[in-house]
Amino acid sequence: MPMIQVKLTVSLREEQNVRLHKDITQAVVNIFHKPVEYVMVNVEPEADLWMAGEKLAKGAYVSAALMGEINNADCDAFTAKISELFAQELAKATGEAMLPLKDLVRNNKYEINVIEGESLGIVMPTYWEGLPSILLDYLEKVRFAFAGSEHYCYFVATYGCDYGNILSTAQKEFAKVGVHFDSLYAARFVDNWSPMFYLKDVSRNRRAEENGEAETRLIVQQVLRKEKGHTLPNQMSALGAAAAKANYNRIRKTKRFKLVADKCMGCGLCARQCPLNAIEMQEGRPVWVKEKCTLCLGCFHRCPAGAIDYDGGLRNGQYVYDKVKLDD
Repeated sequence: MPMIQVKLTVSLREEQNVRLHKDITQAVVNIFHKPVEYVMVNVEPEADLWMAGEKLAKGAYVSAALMGEINNADCDAFTAKISELFAQELAKATGEAMLPLKDLVRNNKYEINVIEGESLGIVMPTYWEGLPSILLDYLEKVRFAFAGSEHYCYFVATYGCDYGNILSTAQKEFAKVGVHFDSLYAARFVDNWSPMFYLKDVSRNRRAEENGEAETRLIVQQVLRKEKGHTLPNQMSALGAAAAKANYNRIRKTKRFKLVADKCMGCGLCARQCPLNAIEMQEGRPVWVKEKCTLCLGCFHRCPAGAIDYDGGLRNGQYVYDKVKLDD
């Protein structure tokens, strides 16, 4: 069996180096099912270094899976629109209806009836190695009613750097509302977490898109055959997943968004597309009216004037998957 070779050079305290070596080695084995020949990890103490979406900063450590480094591809933490495209492809292939979560929330639809023989598929983006807050809040209220017993239930996560623990988390959270998945899948696209990842390299973005499109085609065929038993292992420890979730909740504060007023055209697209109605247009300008949002970054990436910034992300560019129709 060929070995995966991982060589990184950066400087932490010796005990942290040992910990990184051990955890990253195990993560690589878990993901690629191949032994690791060698791993050297050092991190400049004051540097912000991201490996597969996990942050090593000023001596802090969260275990990393290194998918972005090993595959030399881009990463993806926030891909709501890519998930929508995936759902569209599934709906087209299966002939079944697609129900956008945003519309369900806005229309207060918390009763989902699944008729005899109908499949139930959930397609979600990975947010900080887990489920987005909009879905977790929805699961607090929703009621699924299944007619009969013949149903194929599946979950698909879209991601970039790593999918973290989203599959096992989805399995656990949906089981609480009576949904038990026959298979769990994941498809890797582009990371549009612009505060950290550079999005102006069109060719690299396209390579990541092509990878996601190929995985989409494969998963669609597996779903059509109603294959059971598909899943992937967790990429994080329970402690790491809890830390990622806590950080996600911390950074969802809308005060982190900044409007570049002299660029804003007042088109209102950001307010119309916000899934939680966290933005209102006031005197021709967007105003964030809720303390927190789900942090899809849709307002940031889709602003035609580049007038919305989040934690300095504009320096790395905006990204929109050109095969997805934007909200009007």
